[in-house]
Amino acid sequence: MIRRLVLTAGIALAVSTGCSRDPETAGPTEPPFDDSPIVEHTDTAPPAVPQATPAAAEAAPEGDDNLFYANDFDAEAVGPVAGDAVLVLDGDWRVVAAPDGIGKYLELPGDPIREMGLLLGPDVPGAISITVRAQASAQGRAKPRFGVGLNGAGGYKLRVVPARKIVELTKGEEVVGTVPFVWESDRWLRLSLTMRPTADGCELVGLATTAAGEARISWSDTEVPFGGQAALYATPYASTPIRFDDVRITRPE
Repeated sequence: MIRRLVLTAGIALAVSTGCSRDPETAGPTEPPFDDSPIVEHTDTAPPAVPQATPAAAEAAPEGDDNLFYANDFDAEAVGPVAGDAVLVLDGDWRVVAAPDGIGKYLELPGDPIREMGLLLGPDVPGAISITVRAQASAQGRAKPRFGVGLNGAGGYKLRVVPARKIVELTKGEEVVGTVPFVWESDRWLRLSLTMRPTADGCELVGLATTAAGEARISWSDTEVPFGGQAALYATPYASTPIRFDDVRITRPE
């Protein structure tokens, strides 16, 4: 099953990488996502799924100038994530088949317990946005932390912090803003982070969306970033896997 994400017009957020402003162009519209929990892995092997090369899975549709990277991982080979558009910073990131054998997703195991990440997609100048679906589980009182990033490994991050019941926006490791957020263990949610250039620097907007609602956070930076790839981050504080699916990197509206 190919899961899809929605990047709504109301969450447009972008950043400058030191280049001039990009013309406002409309990106593709996608159907709503399914936030139902997934079934944990069993010892039963899933049905075989046709494989394709990573390059085929990462290719953007022809003629879509606003889509730089799209991957639902269904065409990827099961095992360590690979491809020219992916750079693992830390962690054993793997493509895993769904328990029902229909579709795949990217998974970080629950050990070791530290923040781990990977960069993906091209280094695109000007306004840029990443959207992704994510799922994680609590274990007792322990809760994971996970999110997306832009502008490279030291850039901006939008992270869900269930232990504090917030979504936070950071620049490097400095927290620049937080908003309340109700996270549900085992449920898929959607995250988006956009950066757009302004006359004085750049504006950032992040969104965390569930079936129950959404949390929006925005912040203006007076510094112009130097560019960098989009990223995924995860910290398995609960010692449980953290999963990502339907990654899209686009030129925002």
